[in-house]
Amino acid sequence: MSCPTCRRPPETWVSVTCGHIICEQCVRKHIQQAETRRTHSEPIVVCCPLCNDEIDRTNIRKVILPRELQDLTSNYKATSLNLERSRLLHKTLSKRIKASSKQAARLDSELLNSRQTHTELETTITNLQAQLDEITAQFERARLDLSQTRIEREAEVARLKAELQTTTHQARTQSTVASALGLRSLVLEDELVEKRVDAERWQARYEQLVTDIQQFAIGRFTPSGSLEGGSSRRQSGNSDSVSNRRRSSASSTPNSYATPRSIHLLSPLPLPLQSPTPSSRHSIRSVRSTRSTHLYPSPPHSPPPAAAPNHTIVTVAANPKPKAPCVTDPYTIPECTSTVHNGHRWMTKGSNGSVRKYTCTGCEIVVKEKKAQRDGVSVWETVA
Repeated sequence: MSCPTCRRPPETWVSVTCGHIICEQCVRKHIQQAETRRTHSEPIVVCCPLCNDEIDRTNIRKVILPRELQDLTSNYKATSLNLERSRLLHKTLSKRIKASSKQAARLDSELLNSRQTHTELETTITNLQAQLDEITAQFERARLDLSQTRIEREAEVARLKAELQTTTHQARTQSTVASALGLRSLVLEDELVEKRVDAERWQARYEQLVTDIQQFAIGRFTPSGSLEGGSSRRQSGNSDSVSNRRRSSASSTPNSYATPRSIHLLSPLPLPLQSPTPSSRHSIRSVRSTRSTHLYPSPPHSPPPAAAPNHTIVTVAANPKPKAPCVTDPYTIPECTSTVHNGHRWMTKGSNGSVRKYTCTGCEIVVKEKKAQRDGVSVWETVA
């Protein structure tokens, strides 16, 4: 049996004035709610929860049930408690079964994946074993080829050593000959420089003589062909024309004269068959001479002989990796013709331990130097 209001088996039944039987707990609950809703001036009104009739609080009586009904109620309470426990246990077991089912499904999926992975691993291992066998066979073949190649290389090295010894002996012989030829070439270069200096000196003397003879011819003869030494007035009056003729004759070449009247005067003079052509800046000389009062002017002073070329000897030990040519001979290395830089600006390119190559960034001249032995000392020497 259960209360018609709260649907629970009551511990104590009570009877209200309307005749309904409900549990004592529900009656007390309604009385408390009525007391809460009332105001201070209104009386407490309690209504039946089933029929909503007014209940007299003083007329609520306790209902005494028979013993059989009490036992049945007690059994019902115990059965209800057991049923509630069974429901809770069933709910807990259902959750566990559901979780176990999910875990079993996950384990089945993992097992399937593991089987597939195992199959793939077996296939991979089989392929790797086949590749290992192939690589082992290739390694064995390469080892045999390497052994054969090593034997051939050893034979070739022995042959090259013999050829190197022969070549070294020949190179030493050629080096000795080259050193002798190098010394001879230096001597010949010195002689050639001296010849050039002599030729320039004779060329300067020849130009001076021609200039003096032209000035003498222009100063001694007038356009009419008579001498002008007897009239000082005529000489002073023609000073400007003489200076003009002198300037025009100085700018002409040695083999062509300024005026046609001086040709018959210069024709008996012995002239050189062929004058050497100068190739340096010393060939262009500007000579200033005054008008001579003598019939035959004195010969000009000979220029001093040029100094011998300066062959600077630089040892390899003093400068193992030079940044510029060690040789300072102006005939071997001419002046830089570039208008951008003042002098050479060298750049080392394509050099090694025994040969140095220098290139000027201005005039692009290339100078090569190599190691050479002089009196048992290693020095830098220009390569022709």
